[in-house]
Amino acid sequence: MYKFSLESLLDHRKHLEENLDKELGRIKRALNIEVRRLERLTKNKKKCQQNLQKNQGDGRKINEIILCFNYLHKLSIDIDKQKKCLKNVEKEYEIKRSELIEAMKKRKTLDRLKEKEKKAFNYSEMKVEQEMMNEVAANQFNRKTS
Repeated sequence: MYKFSLESLLDHRKHLEENLDKELGRIKRALNIEVRRLERLTKNKKKCQQNLQKNQGDGRKINEIILCFNYLHKLSIDIDKQKKCLKNVEKEYEIKRSELIEAMKKRKTLDRLKEKEKKAFNYSEMKVEQEMMNEVAANQFNRKTS
C-alpha cells in the first residue's frame, strides 16, 4: 500500500489554505460592508444637495441653510474617511488573496508530487507482479516439458 512521505506537510498546507480562505471570506464581507457605507453616505450627500437646491428659493432662514451646509461638510469629511477605510480593506483583501493563491500553489505542488510518486509506486508494483507472473508461467511450462 502506498503511503506519501510528505502527507503531514500536505495536510498542514491544506489546513493553512482553508484558514486563509476563511479569512479572505471574512475580509470580503467587511469589504462589502464598507462599500455599502460609502454608498449610503454618498446617497445622503446627494439627497441633501438636491433638497438644498430645491428649497433654496423658498426663503429659508439662514440658520437652516448654514445647518444644511454644515451637514454637507460633515458628510464630505465622512465620505473621505470612508474612502480611506475602503482602500485599507481593499489592500488587506488583495494581500490575503495573494497569500491564498501562494498557499494553493504550494498545496498543488505537493498534490502533483504525491500523484507522481503514487504512479511510480503503482508502476513498480505492477512490474514486480508481472515478473512474478512470468516466473510462475515459466515454472509451469518447465514442469510440463520435463
